[in-house]
Amino acid sequence: MPMGAQHASELWSLFDLGGFSPEFTPGQQRLSERMIDQWAAFARTGSTDWPRFPYVEELTPRGSGPVDFVGRHHCAFWGG
Repeated sequence: MPMGAQHASELWSLFDLGGFSPEFTPGQQRLSERMIDQWAAFARTGSTDWPRFPYVEELTPRGSGPVDFVGRHHCAFWGG
Protein backbone atom coordinates (compact mmCIF):
# COMPACT_ATOMS: atom_id res chain seq x y z
CA MET A 1 0.00 0.00 0.00
CA PRO A 2 2.23 2.80 -1.22
CA MET A 3 -0.17 5.49 0.03
CA GLY A 4 -0.17 4.11 3.58
CA ALA A 5 -3.20 3.89 5.87
CA GLN A 6 -6.07 6.20 4.93
CA HIS A 7 -9.84 6.46 5.10
CA ALA A 8 -11.48 3.68 3.03
CA SER A 9 -8.12 2.07 2.19
CA GLU A 10 -9.63 -1.33 3.02
CA LEU A 11 -12.10 -1.15 0.12
CA TRP A 12 -9.65 -2.47 -2.46
CA SER A 13 -9.43 -5.64 -0.33
CA LEU A 14 -13.20 -6.11 -0.34
CA PHE A 15 -14.62 -4.98 -3.67
CA ASP A 16 -13.93 -4.90 -7.40
CA LEU A 17 -13.24 -1.19 -7.83
CA GLY A 18 -13.79 -0.56 -11.49
CA GLY A 19 -11.74 -3.46 -12.72
CA PHE A 20 -8.64 -2.56 -10.70
CA SER A 21 -7.02 -5.76 -9.47
CA PRO A 22 -4.24 -5.13 -6.98
CA GLU A 23 -1.39 -7.62 -6.90
CA PHE A 24 -1.71 -9.06 -3.41
CA THR A 25 1.08 -10.79 -1.57
CA PRO A 26 -0.01 -14.17 -0.15
CA GLY A 27 -0.52 -12.52 3.26
CA GLN A 28 -2.61 -9.70 1.77
CA GLN A 29 -4.71 -12.27 -0.11
CA ARG A 30 -5.42 -14.18 3.12
CA LEU A 31 -6.32 -10.93 4.89
CA SER A 32 -8.62 -9.93 2.02
CA GLU A 33 -10.40 -13.28 2.11
CA ARG A 34 -10.81 -13.09 5.90
CA MET A 35 -12.18 -9.54 5.67
CA ILE A 36 -14.70 -10.58 3.01
CA ASP A 37 -15.79 -13.57 5.11
CA GLN A 38 -16.18 -11.41 8.24
CA TRP A 39 -18.13 -8.65 6.46
CA ALA A 40 -20.40 -11.20 4.76
CA ALA A 41 -21.05 -12.96 8.08
CA PHE A 42 -21.96 -9.63 9.67
CA ALA A 43 -24.32 -8.77 6.80
CA ARG A 44 -25.91 -12.22 7.05
CA THR A 45 -26.29 -12.42 10.86
CA GLY A 46 -25.98 -8.88 12.20
CA SER A 47 -23.40 -9.98 14.74
CA THR A 48 -19.65 -10.44 14.83
CA ASP A 49 -17.02 -12.32 16.70
CA TRP A 50 -14.64 -9.40 16.23
CA PRO A 51 -12.57 -8.53 19.30
CA ARG A 52 -13.38 -5.29 21.09
CA PHE A 53 -10.59 -2.78 21.01
CA PRO A 54 -9.60 -1.53 24.46
CA TYR A 55 -9.42 2.06 23.21
CA VAL A 56 -9.85 4.31 20.21
CA GLU A 57 -6.88 6.18 18.74
CA GLU A 58 -6.97 9.79 17.68
CA LEU A 59 -4.73 11.29 15.01
CA THR A 60 -3.76 14.92 15.57
CA PRO A 61 -1.05 17.19 14.16
CA ARG A 62 0.97 16.35 17.30
CA GLY A 63 0.75 12.58 16.73
CA SER A 64 -1.62 9.79 17.67
CA GLY A 65 -2.64 8.00 20.82
CA PRO A 66 -5.51 6.60 22.86
CA VAL A 67 -8.44 8.90 23.51
CA ASP A 68 -11.36 8.55 25.93
CA PHE A 69 -14.34 9.20 23.63
CA VAL A 70 -16.86 8.43 26.38
CA GLY A 71 -15.40 11.05 28.67
CA ARG A 72 -14.63 13.59 26.00
CA HIS A 73 -17.96 13.44 24.20
CA HIS A 74 -20.22 12.39 27.09
CA CYS A 75 -21.68 9.79 24.79
CA ALA A 76 -22.92 6.53 26.33
CA PHE A 77 -23.01 5.00 22.83
CA TRP A 78 -19.20 4.73 22.79
CA GLY A 79 -19.14 3.06 26.19
CA GLY A 80 -20.83 -0.10 24.91
